[in-house]
Amino acid sequence: MKKILFCLGYFFSGLILLCGIMSGSAGAYTLISQVGLFLRSGYWVELPFIYLLTGFSPAVVPEKILQHIGTLFNPFAILEINNLLAGSNSLQEWLSEPQSWPEVHEIVVRLLESIPISMFLLVFSVLVSLGGLTIMSSISEAMDERPLKEEEPTETGTLPCVICGKKVRPKKYQTHWTRCFLGEEKSQSKET
Repeated sequence: MKKILFCLGYFFSGLILLCGIMSGSAGAYTLISQVGLFLRSGYWVELPFIYLLTGFSPAVVPEKILQHIGTLFNPFAILEINNLLAGSNSLQEWLSEPQSWPEVHEIVVRLLESIPISMFLLVFSVLVSLGGLTIMSSISEAMDERPLKEEEPTETGTLPCVICGKKVRPKKYQTHWTRCFLGEEKSQSKET
């Protein structure tokens, strides 16, 4: 049963690590495509993290920029993740039009607007990957620390002790002999 739990732990920590690698790749791609588009067109496309939560249409970007967006340099590709969050949820509604907590809304929106998607994904990737590696390492240490089954000695014979004559298994012979030798020395020192 423990072996199955260890395997499941490795599996899930591997999934966590894969999630970290994928988010890091998405962050790196977004940053590289932003830089590539800037070098090509001279226009820096800002992609704050709030765009992933509320949505963004590249239609507001000037036409001269859209013509430079090729298959390689498309920083808006990361916004396709928003399609996975399709539908309206309470967070999206609150970020778009707050019904309550207006001051908190202002703070949250400004914070989300100041964090670039690429930097968020890269930092998130590092944290998640470290978490996955930590879990893997703790599982590995737990596997190393679990007690192994002691094998029964394959040697069935016994050896007679040269000091006392008692028959002892070969594995225990050295310890027994040392005790006998020290015990004989003590008895000789008492006699003198």
